[in-house]
Amino acid sequence: MLSIVLFLNFLISASSFSAHFETEDLPEPALKALASWQAHVSSSHAARQFQGDFLDSTEPTRKIWREIQSDRDLRQAELYTQFWRNGAWADSTKLTVAYNEGTNQIFEILMQVRQNGVWVNDMNIQWAYDGNNNQTQQILQTWENGAWVNSWKTQWTYDGDNNQTELISQAWENGAWANSYKEISTYENGLNTEILAQMWQEGTWVDFTLTTYSYDSEGRVIEEIYQMQMGGEWFGQSKTLYTYTGDLLTERLEQSWEYWPTPGWTNSSRTFYTYENGDLIEELQQTADFMSGILENNNRISYTYDNGHITEELQQIFGIDNSVWIDNNLISYTYDGNWNQIEELTQYSDGVSWVNSEKETSAYNDENFPTEVIYQEWQENHWENQTKDSYVYEDGESSGTVTVPDMVSYIFDPNLTPEQLEDADVNGDGEVNIVDLILLINQSLN
Repeated sequence: MLSIVLFLNFLISASSFSAHFETEDLPEPALKALASWQAHVSSSHAARQFQGDFLDSTEPTRKIWREIQSDRDLRQAELYTQFWRNGAWADSTKLTVAYNEGTNQIFEILMQVRQNGVWVNDMNIQWAYDGNNNQTQQILQTWENGAWVNSWKTQWTYDGDNNQTELISQAWENGAWANSYKEISTYENGLNTEILAQMWQEGTWVDFTLTTYSYDSEGRVIEEIYQMQMGGEWFGQSKTLYTYTGDLLTERLEQSWEYWPTPGWTNSSRTFYTYENGDLIEELQQTADFMSGILENNNRISYTYDNGHITEELQQIFGIDNSVWIDNNLISYTYDGNWNQIEELTQYSDGVSWVNSEKETSAYNDENFPTEVIYQEWQENHWENQTKDSYVYEDGESSGTVTVPDMVSYIFDPNLTPEQLEDADVNGDGEVNIVDLILLINQSLN
């Protein structure tokens, strides 16, 4: 659940995403087609192609995809954002999210905007995953002239160890997907050692940037080098060095490649991390003086905890003239009895005392899922509403929908032969494959 909270900045919780598609709804040819698909399920490429065919097809088939792609943990939640206008809350946007509560996977986000008192489609994002729960595809569509129009697609490829080896992004141009950007990742002993980024130019992939990683004996990154290609040659841009004490990161040194007065890596910034009982209590950043290149104190963040939860974040800047730390901002966090954050208060220093700046207040339901977040700013000695996020969770349990691999596992018979599946060749191309399955599923639901 937590990863979805971070991704969407809100928690998606137990709601029902009702899909009424069961194996018994399928005719016998469809069941046989499912069985034939078993041989392909283990192939990540075939699985991605299957998902891609669904997501690239028409709206009726996309609806079926949303129903059968989901598993028994699929849930739905809605997020409403409102702005404070003329003393009242005014609707702005609505997000409807379909996600898997068990695997923290988001399958679809529908964004709508409020126009003339009604919700109007604006953007739709769909995700697909392979049998190992790896994200394999993301498609972004926009609503134009009453229909969904493809905009952007990203596909991911993995090796047998579930390491991401390739990422390709494409833009929708003239009714087809056109290559735009690609990343190729290399691994050694399970560790990502290189990411090569390429751009599509004049019908071919052209090297763009190269990021390399070095590791210590514990498998931790100790060096990261970023290069850019220009005129067929690689030029260093930045380098980051990491230092550890025990299991904790204690120093990060940022360097940039300089050509004057002497070509080479030059320090640009350094951050020290201090801990107490495993909790990060201080981040101190130094930046290089423009003329001398010497690293000097710049800013510092100090953290205060209660039972492992941050209660205060003190931000300070270093006074060059008097060489002392000067208070800048103070962020205070308040929790309820279940350690749900119910308030985040930001104040700034006027040199004498702390002055209110902004505040975020949150409410939760009995399951500790947020129901409301209100953002306010301090104006003329009072808190003025700015935005409000409201979360709606449908009650009830999942209706028991199943994925294609689930259905295959129910009916697969290893003794089936291609000859026994001839009546499942719906499109008559001489093969029984996932295209036939799509057609059969459409037939069964019509």
